[in-house]
Amino acid sequence: MRPTIGWSSSLAMRLGFARLQGFKGCKFDLKYNSNNRVPPRKSNYMDVNSPSGFVLCIIFLLKGRAHDFLSWFGIKCSSWTQMNVGTSSRVSRVHWSMGAFGGETAKPQYAYSNSPAIRKLYHFRPTANKVKKVHTKVETCRTYKNRDGKDCYVGTKHLKDTEIYPDYFASTISVLIDDLKAAQRGTPEVPDPVPPALESFQDLNSGKGSDLFEFADLESAFRYLRKGHSLRIPEGWAHHVPKSI
Repeated sequence: MRPTIGWSSSLAMRLGFARLQGFKGCKFDLKYNSNNRVPPRKSNYMDVNSPSGFVLCIIFLLKGRAHDFLSWFGIKCSSWTQMNVGTSSRVSRVHWSMGAFGGETAKPQYAYSNSPAIRKLYHFRPTANKVKKVHTKVETCRTYKNRDGKDCYVGTKHLKDTEIYPDYFASTISVLIDDLKAAQRGTPEVPDPVPPALESFQDLNSGKGSDLFEFADLESAFRYLRKGHSLRIPEGWAHHVPKSI
């Protein structure tokens, strides 16, 4: 079996195409457990912005083989408003249209990756004529004028369906997986030998990267795990894992 791929997405991704290429795969989607079904004061394990969803995401990423897996995040519109692409040329950006991959609408897209191979998607962009033709398939929004005469837009019943990635797009990504992994940038070298987990944990407690932990709000994720009724702390770790931080 070829290396594991992690598809982490708030959009529907056709994981079957990756599996047909011989990869293992797992996907997470907010649709599987929408927030309106989560009881009050509970965390949604399918929402990456919640403590349980963030923890589940980390667990899955840690199961990936070092330098040999792919993670795809399909970010829901307006869920995250900031993105730091860095200044060291480690991040590549590509723009394409889902209409070029058989989508019902043109739907422009952007992807950011630590692999320049992601730019190969650009070669599948549609021409201007194709975009015009794609736009005529379905109407995803309509315009109207408000009381002040200003043009306004509202989505139609077809807008929700544009969240679904076309089959041909998923198939294309599965073909590019090896190229994406081979051209990765910015991933740290895996030490040889790999130090014991407890040693790495103690390095974290020394303050290395503490500003990043605060930014990621790891405190809420720690509280979620520490208060779990089924938590089992390995022998030798108990006095290293505080009840609160």
